[in-house]
Amino acid sequence: METVALIFGSGTLMDFIGIPVDSPVRIPAEQFLTFRAYGAPPIIVALAAQGAFRGLMDTKTPLYAIGVGNLVNAILDAIFVFPLGLGVRGAALATVTSEYVKAIMKI
Repeated sequence: METVALIFGSGTLMDFIGIPVDSPVRIPAEQFLTFRAYGAPPIIVALAAQGAFRGLMDTKTPLYAIGVGNLVNAILDAIFVFPLGLGVRGAALATVTSEYVKAIMKI
């Protein structure tokens, strides 16, 4: 539901935070938020798994997963945004991919 709300409510959210419709950042911001919304499910899974690891007194596993996920994000940003020319959509896609990597590593 969070994903659907972010996808279809991105314009409303932009209005709420005060980005005018005629602002040059409005369209890229909506594009980023719409693509980034697909990363909501793995974030929920990763947060729940991180809580479980804490309960088991294991804080290293989530730390490693976050480190690997962030490295994946940085590498994919450099590939998607510049050489492939995906711009804001590429940044969002890299972030979503990294969120899935983190969630899978924590499961």
